[in-house]
Amino acid sequence: MSNLANERFFPAHPDWVFAAVTRALKALRWSVKSTDEYARSVSFSTPMSGFSWGASLSASVIPSPEGGLVRVVGAAKVRTNVTAGGAERKNIARLLDTASHHLQGMLEQDPSGAIHPPQAGVSRASGQTVADQLQKLAELRGSGALTDAEFRVAKARLLD
Repeated sequence: MSNLANERFFPAHPDWVFAAVTRALKALRWSVKSTDEYARSVSFSTPMSGFSWGASLSASVIPSPEGGLVRVVGAAKVRTNVTAGGAERKNIARLLDTASHHLQGMLEQDPSGAIHPPQAGVSRASGQTVADQLQKLAELRGSGALTDAEFRVAKARLLD
């Protein structure tokens, strides 16, 4: 059984994103093992189903100037359970969808948690063109300062 992982970017303040994740876990009634609000991470387990003995997972919100990236990782509780992969991947997607729903509701009530992308062409902070920023991202990825996933997320934000 391979490890389970998924991630999704939300254009909102990382603290708001983390609150949405914890609300989603409560709504799904999954067992929360530990929560670290300072690090914006939570460990939890999914329940047993007809296809899985459940999984032990953790979700972390990785902050960026443009919002928060939720990264969910973990593994099935029983390694020999070959059918767990599909069920648990669906559970992770369900968590991310539920967190998105909660975050949308939070932002409708108070839009101050939203982070709006800079205007096209030029960054607010640096005054650099998009091409310059893409070059800088490529250099950071090449040096190991950014993972491939972080590079893809940052690139997608620039090109939107």
